[in-house]
Amino acid sequence: MGEVTWWVGTHGKGKQPLLAETFEIWALTHSALQALQNGLAGLRPDRRLIEFAENTRHFHHQIRREGGRSVGYARSMVSRGHNGSDQWTLQTVRISPIADMIDRAIRWIDVHTDTGKREAAKEPEHLVRLLIIPQYHIHAFWLEGRDGDWILVVNSPRSTAGLKPRRLYGWFEFLEALSKLKVRASVMATTTKKSPPSLPRDMPRKRKKRVKAPRG
Repeated sequence: MGEVTWWVGTHGKGKQPLLAETFEIWALTHSALQALQNGLAGLRPDRRLIEFAENTRHFHHQIRREGGRSVGYARSMVSRGHNGSDQWTLQTVRISPIADMIDRAIRWIDVHTDTGKREAAKEPEHLVRLLIIPQYHIHAFWLEGRDGDWILVVNSPRSTAGLKPRRLYGWFEFLEALSKLKVRASVMATTTKKSPPSLPRDMPRKRKKRVKAPRG
């Protein structure tokens, strides 16, 4: 975590950027992604989402301007060091509108769920994780509790028509909506069980400049 905090503290202009909320990043398993393309075969609403999701060992960190809104995020990875302690590695830092969307979703949770209301008492009703499904360009919060698994969509591109941001879905209802969408086979084929989450297309990426070779 020290590397993430150092970067945020030394790359600010104007108001000091602050490291805010941190969430574990989870992803759907390879078998769950395949089931989405095959009529939800093997998935049943009486089971729990934890059976079809996996911890990527990546973390999402919100970056917020002091006294203002979130303007970006950092992503880090944790691995086991030689001495048995956790080793944190900064993967990426981006200025992105997804950070503000996540802020809005956090505020929604604070207002509309018992998780937000009980957070101050240190007795949250749900465990909140960030679920990223790059094949569908979706970020969502996964609220896991004794009452079941709930999905709060953070961003919903046009290709995911029917899924509305800041609306709570049952986990099976959420996957049912995704199953109605077709994803190119080439996109699904690049997903393996151990693949870390890649950035959805709606995230800004730096373009590589092409340099022409000098003429002899």
